[in-house]
Amino acid sequence: MSSKSLLWLSIVVLIVASAAYFSVRSGRTSPAAAPLGSLAPGLAHRVDDISAITITRGGATTRMIRTGPADWVLAGKGQFPVEKEKPRALLRALAQATIVELKTADPAMYERLGVADPGPDSSSMLVRVDDKDDHAIFAVIVGATKPDAAYEAGQPRAGRYVRVEGQAQSLLALLSIEAEPDPIAWVNRTVADVSSEMMQSLEVTHPASSGGARLRFWRERPEDSVYLAAPIPEGRQLKDDGLPRRCVSALSFAAMEDVRKAKDLEAQMGEAVLSEFRRFDGVVIRVRTLASEGKRWSTFEAFYEPPKVDEPAAPLESGGAAEITPETPPTTPEPKADEDPAVAAAKAEVARLNARWAGWAFALPEFKVELLAPTPESILAPASAPGAAGPTLPE
Repeated sequence: MSSKSLLWLSIVVLIVASAAYFSVRSGRTSPAAAPLGSLAPGLAHRVDDISAITITRGGATTRMIRTGPADWVLAGKGQFPVEKEKPRALLRALAQATIVELKTADPAMYERLGVADPGPDSSSMLVRVDDKDDHAIFAVIVGATKPDAAYEAGQPRAGRYVRVEGQAQSLLALLSIEAEPDPIAWVNRTVADVSSEMMQSLEVTHPASSGGARLRFWRERPEDSVYLAAPIPEGRQLKDDGLPRRCVSALSFAAMEDVRKAKDLEAQMGEAVLSEFRRFDGVVIRVRTLASEGKRWSTFEAFYEPPKVDEPAAPLESGGAAEITPETPPTTPEPKADEDPAVAAAKAEVARLNARWAGWAFALPEFKVELLAPTPESILAPASAPGAAGPTLPE
């Protein structure tokens, strides 16, 4: 063959090879790589046998226990409810995962793929699915991501290096999995979503052991845009005019960082800060906040109380200790068929809130706690420093 023919043949081969490469990358014309089989064969057929899921990574472990066909709870958090769709999505991802390629069986190479046995210093994650006798139905070590594996296989799922627990062979699998050893990642983190639109006032009482300070923020009518604050000692000013509104709105978009049983804190409730929120529609929310084991925990309870039509309360006197002796909230009766729609709606809101809160104590972000249970010093500018003038208060 002449050198000219060889040159043309080389060009043709190069063009064909390039076209094939880009075709595979785009997933348009080349056939997808055939999977080597299911990662978790039979898992989909044993759904009724599944009773628990355990996730371990970096020394942290979360265990979820199944309490019903679609109901799960956190074993280490007082059996707090898990968001239903999350375990279902995890099990679906495991059942649908397919093996793309066999990788190393050399333990010395596991760390490079992230499939070494989980430990305090390991990045690998163990996902274990147990039956009712706590025997593993399926357990897999999930390692590093290989994003291009999905494209090469013509699949939308992500590529992950994995190793079935107890086996030496590591694998590249198509597995889109969202799993975290942090238990709070599995719950609905929203603690409160109470709109501030109808919020009338917030009164905060600190325990006598910490000085018994009391603060009040309020407005007289729903159309008022400015909340008043008291007491403001002579010569002191608010840090800024927006603080009263932010405090009264503290129940808007409050998300938990941790959760525990409220009964575990009952003996310490005498040291709690009491924050009482009142709405114009008669909904009252009492929040008790205390420090325990390095965190600040808050309990919540709601009840209905007919709105008061008295004259606006005078500002609180500054100074003087105030004992916290919270009354037991009155029982909110069920809405009646012929009841005022506004009253029925308020009572329904009380029921909705208590269904979420009853029996639980929540750890909120520190910035939210500072608004929920403010101290005089947290809202007042230093006496010697310039600050925003506080709103005009009644004499």
